[in-house]
Amino acid sequence: MHALFERASGLTEAIIAAAIEVHCDKGPGLIESIYEWCLLKELGLRGLECVSQKSVLIEYKGFTREEPPTMASEETRRKKNMKKYIDVTTFALCFSTLVLVAPTSFAQNAAGISKAEAISQQLNLTPQQKVKILPILREEAPKVAAIKNDNSLSRIQKMQQIRAIHQQTDPQMKAILSPAQYEKLQAIRQQAIREAMQTRHGG
Repeated sequence: MHALFERASGLTEAIIAAAIEVHCDKGPGLIESIYEWCLLKELGLRGLECVSQKSVLIEYKGFTREEPPTMASEETRRKKNMKKYIDVTTFALCFSTLVLVAPTSFAQNAAGISKAEAISQQLNLTPQQKVKILPILREEAPKVAAIKNDNSLSRIQKMQQIRAIHQQTDPQMKAILSPAQYEKLQAIRQQAIREAMQTRHGG
C-alpha cells in the first residue's frame, strides 16, 4: 500500500461528506459558483485548507506569465455562466427524476454515506479503522433505512431484519474495534432498532 493511501482515503471521505452536506443544505438548481463557494466554506469548517480558481504560472523559453483562472471577455463569461446554469439545472432535473424513479439507489446510497460518516465520528475511528469500517457501514446504512421506512413490516419484523443485518457484520466489527468502540456501536445499533420500531406500521 502506498504511504499516502490512508491520507488520500481520509481526504476523499471528507470531501465527499462535505459535498453531501452542501447539497443537503442548498439542494439542486443553483449556479455552480454558489456550490463552489459553499463547498470551500464547508471544507474550511472541516479543517481542510483549499484554494479555488488558482492562477497558473506559464513558462515558455525563458518567458513567464501568470495566467489567471479566466481571461475571457465579459460577454464570454456571461455565456459560460449561462451554460453552467443550464448544465446545473439540467443535472438538477435529472437528479430529481432519478430520486423519484429510483429512490432506493442514489438517494439511499447518499444517505448511507452520510450516516456512515456520522457513525464513524461517533466511534472516533482511527484512519486505519476507517479504511476497514466505513465500507461496512456504507453498505449497511441504506439497508437499515429501507427496512425502517417499509411500512408493510410490523415492528417485530423490522427489529428482526435489522438485527439480522447487524449480526452479519458483527464479527468483523468486533475484530476491528476496541472494546469501548464496540460497546458504543452496539448502543448506536440499538438506537437504530428503537427508531425503526417507532415508525407506524401500515402507513
